Amino acid sequence: MAASNTAPNDEDLPPWVDEEPAPPEEGVQTSRRVVAIPVRDPGPSQRLDQRRDPGEARPVPEVVPSPEGDFWFDTVMQLVRAEAVTALVRELGLQSQLVARDSGQWVLRVERESLNQGNIRERLATALGTVGHEVRLAVEIGPVQDSPSLRLAAEAARRQREAEQRIMDDPFVQSMMRDFGGRIVPGTLKATAAMQTQAAPLRGSPSPDGAHASSGGLSADR
Repeated sequence: MAASNTAPNDEDLPPWVDEEPAPPEEGVQTSRRVVAIPVRDPGPSQRLDQRRDPGEARPVPEVVPSPEGDFWFDTVMQLVRAEAVTALVRELGLQSQLVARDSGQWVLRVERESLNQGNIRERLATALGTVGHEVRLAVEIGPVQDSPSLRLAAEAARRQREAEQRIMDDPFVQSMMRDFGGRIVPGTLKATAAMQTQAAPLRGSPSPDGAHASSGGLSADR
């Protein structure tokens, strides 16, 4: 029996066999031109640049002490201890820098626009009146170099460094590291002394002793 030369129709083809594309019509250009699209390189991600090891200490901005900063630190901490300011009013006091003051108006500088709100300024001015400062407050936006929060952070960082140095200088810790391959686990040493409300080192006066640390972060590799 002679084999049939009839081409199979589409219905006879298995489902995994694709239909051959139809030949191009005469006079129709089928070539495709690849167009290069320029792409701007944004550079390395800032979020990646900011990543650090879990035990790595966060850098503390350098404080530039000033006479106005001394006065503002004492005034704000007096309000904080008396619990005369809370929430955003407290944050405005802690994160602001006193840049100018006269008999009727004080000028504060903050970096966060959210703290420059009328009701927050008024509430802080009211709190200042309770400690003898009847003034109006004006707030400007700009870089802050001397605020109560920066002074407190600098003091906490100083105490942390002292605590870590005491642990590293301890003879027992040194023998564990030397004889048993011990190591200090990053981020496990914490100063245990309560942070003083007076930023003494920023005023040039000696700081009271009392910074202690725990050696709970010492591990031995055997």
